[in-house]
Amino acid sequence: IIHCGRTIIAEEGGVLSTALFRGLAPTLLGISPYVALNFSVYESLKNLFQSYYCVAGSDALPVPIRLLCGAAAGAVAQTGTPKLLMFVKSRISYAVLVAYPLDLVRRRMQVRGIFCDLPFEYKGTLNAVLTIAREEGLAGLYRGLVPNYYKVVPSISVSYIVYEFCLKHLF
Repeated sequence: IIHCGRTIIAEEGGVLSTALFRGLAPTLLGISPYVALNFSVYESLKNLFQSYYCVAGSDALPVPIRLLCGAAAGAVAQTGTPKLLMFVKSRISYAVLVAYPLDLVRRRMQVRGIFCDLPFEYKGTLNAVLTIAREEGLAGLYRGLVPNYYKVVPSISVSYIVYEFCLKHLF
């Protein structure tokens, strides 16, 4: 990590250059709606299953059901699957529209610093979104979504099992 930091500083303009902060803006813009949507979908689905099974407390739900709630929350938070959004009683259109596209922009801006021969270069977050939409269409903002699901769905579902375990044993 130290070598990486030194290389970035030496090759891209020092400590005050933007190289160390490439991709920070889309990360900060996208994380809040993503996390809010993730938790609201998880809690909504969990409450739905609790009422269906007539149980009180999330630990009374079987682990596979909690894994399913976490997996659905992770998938919805990335893109906002409309049928699952019916269970969420809040305005989430902003989160649905920006969570994954901003993640894509963040990744592209960060990768651009590693591979300088890539065919894209962006001046900032808004420029990146507009350039991708113009050159690749709106579908370009969701490029790589399916492989991302392979990462997000299992990791979020397991994360919620750990979250529930910690809530139960810490409080």
